[in-house]
Amino acid sequence: MRYLFAIQGEGRGHLTQALSLAGILRRNGHEVVGILVGRSPERRLPDFFFERIGAPVTEFEAPRFAFDRCNRSVSMFRTLLANAVPRRLKAFDRSMRLIRRRIEELQPDRIVNFYELLTGLTVRRFAIRIPMTGIAHQFLLNHILYPYGRGTGIQGFLL
Repeated sequence: MRYLFAIQGEGRGHLTQALSLAGILRRNGHEVVGILVGRSPERRLPDFFFERIGAPVTEFEAPRFAFDRCNRSVSMFRTLLANAVPRRLKAFDRSMRLIRRRIEELQPDRIVNFYELLTGLTVRRFAIRIPMTGIAHQFLLNHILYPYGRGTGIQGFLL
């Protein structure tokens, strides 16, 4: 099978998960045809990722997290404000069109999404019929026995 990865590139966890899965897929006779990485303009992808991923990487502007100045944690309110400005929304539209174009060019059999928001929105917006699988450690939050997120108000809901 031909796989296309979409990766949320703000941290390093999703990048390393993608490196691991790419190796597993290749060892089992599959092909990783391309990599889409959503990131903010201020962040540069690490060299180790380009050296080890073994597929063409396409970067695009994606929503970014904003942090609380006091305790350095992610602020959902500041994140929404930072990403909902017209300039950023136009950039996200351009990114979604780029994602669609790359999907059309690469013709993957499946998309593997490592917690990348715009790729999921692109698949829905343009009715792309390629199956997509989401992988992220954040999905643990949905597990019934995981305590975080329940009773934490709007921030838990948005997370």
